[in-house]
Amino acid sequence: MTASATQTYIDFMSSSRRNAHGKTFQQILNYSEEEMEFDHEYIQWLFPLPEPSPYNPLAPVINVAELQVLLTDQIKHNLELAANKMLDFWGIEPWNPQKLPILNGHNALRFSRVLQSLVYHGYRTKAEEILQKALSVSIPTSSQKKARSISSVISSIAGNTKPCLRPSRDRVSGLTYWETAYLTACERMEENNVSKEPSDDKEYIEQSPEKPKDTTKKRVRYER
Repeated sequence: MTASATQTYIDFMSSSRRNAHGKTFQQILNYSEEEMEFDHEYIQWLFPLPEPSPYNPLAPVINVAELQVLLTDQIKHNLELAANKMLDFWGIEPWNPQKLPILNGHNALRFSRVLQSLVYHGYRTKAEEILQKALSVSIPTSSQKKARSISSVISSIAGNTKPCLRPSRDRVSGLTYWETAYLTACERMEENNVSKEPSDDKEYIEQSPEKPKDTTKKRVRYER
């Protein structure tokens, strides 16, 4: 019997299998910052969501109720390692103002994914702490001497022609975008009765999907 997508994720995080792109959890954990920036296929495996990614159709789509049943201390530990690596990459923990401008474009989408996935894994408090830190701290920018919040800097970097933090092209700040992602995950967890038996999940079949449409002109939506 083919394993569910959630079980496939669990197997990957426990280092008992490779992901669909041939990488192990430990190999990704050992990534350099350059590899983290330019590999667009690992983030969906480290931090899965209940919705499929249009840019990585081979990544597992978790069933939240099933995930609660299958989580082990090892999986939680590895998730924490992965989250710490991403936070260090973005300059959030430990604090590094020089890295913060990278938290824009596809990294801003990665950030919202990490927040949501942490909530689904039972780390709601940690996700909220990360969110509030990212939105409340101030850093000096090269264009202006006064300090500005990260969300303001991101909006400035994005400019009027890159609505990377504005779903449906609504002019919403980074704060609204990230908060919405976080709260959506929290609401789903509250609505989801984890005491129920996990519902049937779609089977995860490792086969090459149809080649996705060219997204080079839509890079701002990369890695959701």
